[in-house]
Order: sequence, then structure tokens, then C-alpha cells
Amino acid sequence: MNQYPHPMSTVPNTPAPLGDETPAPLGDGKLVVARVLVAEGNPATAEMVVLVLEHAGYQSMRTVTGRQVLAAAPQWHPDLVLLDLDLPDLPGPDVCRRLHQMVSAPILAVSTESDPEAAELAMACGASDYVRKPFRTVDLLSRIESRLAGSVLGG
Repeated sequence: MNQYPHPMSTVPNTPAPLGDETPAPLGDGKLVVARVLVAEGNPATAEMVVLVLEHAGYQSMRTVTGRQVLAAAPQWHPDLVLLDLDLPDLPGPDVCRRLHQMVSAPILAVSTESDPEAAELAMACGASDYVRKPFRTVDLLSRIESRLAGSVLGG
């Protein structure tokens, strides 16, 4: 459970203790959990990302193929999609383009591709941001927070 109000929250300097799953109330008393849909083709990376997200207080759902993320997105209503552009079944830019048409959530594209044109293509297909793998978890969380805050502010 997210212990921080979504999405204008900040990740604290020290992580919350494991097992502390009490969400913090917003000003109106409602509890809000940020939902991150993870589409990651590498099982080890996917597991690590989900653990990091849950430890940081996010609710997450893991998918491993383009077809799975495209099916899950409209049903699960994520606040953000973390999209690996190197999925095993469909081209990442195509998945990104279709996701962008399906959901209003920001899409954070990730890839091992170091060519600047890969980031430009992801952005042209609807991604809000691009992170190159391998990434530090603190950097990933920072980018997620930024995108979530931007989605509330209209960015």
C-alpha cells in the first residue's frame, strides 16, 4: 500500500520500514494509492522493479509482454505505466503508441538502447519520459514521482 499521498508526494530520504502498509490520508481524509503498471520483459528486472515500487509505497501490477500490458491498462487504470521498449512479442514503440491512445497515465519508457534517437522515438510515440537501463532505483523513483506530479499539474 502507498503510505504517501498520491501523486504530489515525495519519496522520503529514508525508505519506509518493510511491512508498514498504512496509507497516509490526503487533506480530505481519502486514502490514495498510486498505481504503477510495469511492463518488463526481463523477469529479474521486473521482480526488482515491483519490489522497489512496493517498498516505496506504490501499488504495482507486472506484465511481461506487449499484449499483456495492452490488455491490463484499460482494466487496471494505472496512474503511470513503466514500459520496457524491449518486450518479447511486440515492438516497444507500437505498444507505447497504443497505450498513449488508451490511457491518460504518463508512460515512462525504459530501454537498454543508448542511441538518442531511441528516446526521441519513444517520446514521439507518447512516452512522457525515457530512462536508460541499467538505472539506479533512486533515479527511477525520482522520475516516477516527477511524472506523477506532472500528470496532476497537467504536464
